[in-house]
Amino acid sequence: MPFDLSKISRLYVIGDIHGRSDLLDRMVSAIKRDLGPHPSDESLTVTLGDYVDRGPDSRGVIERLMRNPFSMRYVALRGNHEQLFASFLTTPSVGPTWRELGGLETLHSYGVAVGSWMIGKSFEEAAKAFRAAVPDSHLKFLLSLKNSLTVGNYFICHAGVRPGVPLDRQQAEDLLWIREGFLTSKKSFGKIVVHGHTPVEQAEVLPNRINIDTGAYATGVLVLITSASFAVAIAARTWLARAALGLVALIFIYTTLVNIYERPEGLKISCIFVFTMLFMSFLSRALRSTELRITSIQLDPQAEALVAESVNKTIRLIAWKPHNTFAKDRGQAASKLRQLYCLPPDERIYFIEVERGDTSEFTESLMVHGFHEDSHRILRARSAAVANSIAGLLIYLQQATKCIPHVYFHWTDINPVINGMRFIFLGEGDTAPITHEVLRRAIKDPEQRPVVHVN
Repeated sequence: MPFDLSKISRLYVIGDIHGRSDLLDRMVSAIKRDLGPHPSDESLTVTLGDYVDRGPDSRGVIERLMRNPFSMRYVALRGNHEQLFASFLTTPSVGPTWRELGGLETLHSYGVAVGSWMIGKSFEEAAKAFRAAVPDSHLKFLLSLKNSLTVGNYFICHAGVRPGVPLDRQQAEDLLWIREGFLTSKKSFGKIVVHGHTPVEQAEVLPNRINIDTGAYATGVLVLITSASFAVAIAARTWLARAALGLVALIFIYTTLVNIYERPEGLKISCIFVFTMLFMSFLSRALRSTELRITSIQLDPQAEALVAESVNKTIRLIAWKPHNTFAKDRGQAASKLRQLYCLPPDERIYFIEVERGDTSEFTESLMVHGFHEDSHRILRARSAAVANSIAGLLIYLQQATKCIPHVYFHWTDINPVINGMRFIFLGEGDTAPITHEVLRRAIKDPEQRPVVHVN
């Protein structure tokens, strides 16, 4: 039955659970204890999503939530991990991304064998077994999840909101995935945004947002927020509000210390778990660092026009460091290239600039922008891994121009071991050899492979 959210007098919000059914049970008990001396017929519990992955009992969490374990009205929101869960059932190709984000633990909780999946094989077989293992009632629950909820002065969602966009016009992709721009914004969003998605050591209570994702799957701490109508005053920028915020912070610190004191074994287990997760993540990232991560490439109209100039012609690109916008430097580089490779004066030369973006993204769609600066043709993009993006763009250009493209690099004066580590963990380094390796793995026939030059 629908209910009037404007009449809610007591609100409970639970952060990212990530397969920790034990912590969910403790939160259910805590809410019941809190309601004991303060009964209210107009109470509501909201869970922020990310019920699955990483923790050991994703299935158990879903089983509990779909039956509403709370002694009140309950709304379940969708997280990005539920989106991946549902996507894998119909699109096994998301398997590599889901595996990076904890999908192995979810498959295991449903009784699906994950041995071959751990080394990057059998995604189709795993998806088939997963479809057979997931009950219809679980799928119905996942499809019923909402992307956001407004209660009084609070806008509740999984990840956050896009600054500058009205709350009633937010896109699902931002509500489930956003970090950049939202977390650094100091402006009011119109309401206080209550969210998770980005783990923090302790809950963040800020004037414009409240983050309650404390990494429950690893830390053993699941944050529960209790609020009433007077809590709106916390957002005010007065000395009284700051005092209230300080009191809240002290309560969170006290709760954390008590949790560690009473359950020191949990802290030890968490440390071991975190170390294992980090080690496996680094190993997996190193092994997969030369995979072609680019899932699609889009060109803006200016970039399309630049590429169209070289249809049925060999396109030549100079890999250029972003932010070096001096036309004189570009002219000298183009002139030197023509001299070294005996290119005619009318040979079209392009400059490709890739600025490093969010390195937490392993696969992505590449957006390429085209520019004319003086007489130079420039293609610019932003990506988590520079070498992978250049390789992906070269393959795209080969298909678009029907000729094998050539890209030109210069060596960096840095230790090669350090360069390799910089690429694996930061997405940057000595770009030329990594670009060549990505192309070699993506295109087996060397005669049909874009050419990488280094001087």
